[in-house]
Amino acid sequence: MASSSTTKFLCLFLILGLASPSLATEHVVGDLLGWNLLVDFNAWASARVFKVGDTLRFNYLPLVHNVVRLPNEASLLNCITDTKLFIDGSGSTSFALNQIGDFYFCSSLFTDCLLNLKMKVSVVA
Repeated sequence: MASSSTTKFLCLFLILGLASPSLATEHVVGDLLGWNLLVDFNAWASARVFKVGDTLRFNYLPLVHNVVRLPNEASLLNCITDTKLFIDGSGSTSFALNQIGDFYFCSSLFTDCLLNLKMKVSVVA
């Protein structure tokens, strides 16, 4: 028969294991400054850990910026926005990080991408 402390540990382990989906984080891109040209998004993204189930919340001025998901790093680096996997210009975009890997985002309006309104997000398990 298991000891009382072993039983408590197993119960705690099961509770934490079942609760892990609720531990998803909503990351507000750019924090209080939002998605705009004033933020260094490479620094912002590299200061965080993104996990499967987390959400990115982009807040920005519609018609001034938008959010585009690009298919690969070459598209991001060269601001090639012909092949979009996702686009939204509502001013408040929520994007679910639903798999492990890299996600590439930019604004495709005006010269935003060329002026570094872009970022790479790496998602871990």
